Amino acid sequence: MGSVFKRGRHWQIRFDAPGPDGRGRQKQQSCGDMTKKQAEALLHRRMEEVRSGSYVDSSDQSFGDYLIQWLDCVAPTIAETTWRNYDCNIRNHVIPVLGSIRLQAVNPMTLQSFYDKLGRSALSAKTVRNIHGIIHRSLEQAVRVHMIQSNPAEYLQLPRAISPEIKTVSPTAIRRILDAAEGTHYHAPILIAAATGMRMGEVLGLQWTDFQPGDPSFDGRDQEIPATLTVRRSLAQIPGRVFIKETKTRRSRVVAIPPILRDRLIKEQRFSNSIFICAHRSGKRLTPHALDGGFRRICQRLGIEATMHGLRHTWATEQLAAGAPINVVSEALGHSTPQTTLRVYAHVLPHSQRETARVMQRLLETPSR
Repeated sequence: MGSVFKRGRHWQIRFDAPGPDGRGRQKQQSCGDMTKKQAEALLHRRMEEVRSGSYVDSSDQSFGDYLIQWLDCVAPTIAETTWRNYDCNIRNHVIPVLGSIRLQAVNPMTLQSFYDKLGRSALSAKTVRNIHGIIHRSLEQAVRVHMIQSNPAEYLQLPRAISPEIKTVSPTAIRRILDAAEGTHYHAPILIAAATGMRMGEVLGLQWTDFQPGDPSFDGRDQEIPATLTVRRSLAQIPGRVFIKETKTRRSRVVAIPPILRDRLIKEQRFSNSIFICAHRSGKRLTPHALDGGFRRICQRLGIEATMHGLRHTWATEQLAAGAPINVVSEALGHSTPQTTLRVYAHVLPHSQRETARVMQRLLETPSR
């Protein structure tokens, strides 16, 4: 629906068009010195543009105001921790530099200059690329709701992100850490992380209903059914709040566990008064910040350089080096695809490649009969 009306000396048109959230919004446009007939023709064109999907909002909204509005629109569709990351980067890095520019005036040169400036700052290349990802996603929405015709964040040059060195923890160091954690509420989560490669939030999200002891005769060498832990959720923490969220891939997975962990969990379960496997003796669940801090203090006391995430890297590296199939390792780690596992742990594969070469050498050098 649309209408033509006069305000003062000039004709105005009013019609419905999509806003930043995709919902219909009433738009109003001044027709300047147009006659009523010309204003009616303009209204007809605007309504036809809306119907055909070619309408572009000609508002003077600033890029900063649009980003704040977009943050509100996107909040229900992403994890709270992701939203906070978006909000922090937008308010701290984007709005101070680009916030006052009109949304429709944002162009590739503007963004390229902005990224180049960030690249010369103390920010890492990965952070700059993350900021670009946020801007690109927000502008894609602006294109979809016809506020701009095309995304100016396409095809820009970004600083090359250097993959951080994968730091593993030696088996000796892991045993020393576990010995030092014995008798504390840190022992169980550290053992689970080391034995399964789970993310810290996934470890802390485990409940006793996720634990299946399997066949008690399983000793890691025979064909009996092993004990398992099912990863169904993750525990996250932001300032002032601890909450349960979905796993990173938004699906559950079953992870087989070794007898040493199975036996420990059976023992712990007898004395637990919490639904969570990793909890204080009082039954209060253990938080990510508490576990991370406790782990760091133990390592500092022992003179060991290690992180909780390093236990995950160690598990993956050891499994791949031992010849475990990449798809099995990827599934256990909770990666979205085996390609993710290959990208992160490619440094382990040269050994495997040498083994495959040796197999073919033995096959081909065997004399025919």
